[in-house]
Amino acid sequence: MMMSQSSPTPDAPIKTSVHIRPKIGKNVFSCAAISAIVLLLILFAVVFAIAESGVLRVPFFSRFYTGPQPTRVVMAPAMTTDAFRILIGSRFRTDVLSGRSQFRSQNEN
Repeated sequence: MMMSQSSPTPDAPIKTSVHIRPKIGKNVFSCAAISAIVLLLILFAVVFAIAESGVLRVPFFSRFYTGPQPTRVVMAPAMTTDAFRILIGSRFRTDVLSGRSQFRSQNEN
């Protein structure tokens, strides 16, 4: 039996009927889309951090963050300047006479 087909020589190129085209358009679009998504995620994180810090009020992002709430609210009674001086003076005098004061009068050595 004799073979009718001859084997290709090592130097001869192999001929194929299928032409393979590179997918440059799809690769460029995919790379650009992924880059845009990553850029938008980074931008989103930066804008959210600015809104969370309270430095600027960012319209959409600021409503997602509310600052810490106080554990308690202390309401001081309204006091005039004279009443405040009397209160501080009496507390200071009591502390000095009992020896608990951090302050020393000029008469003490």
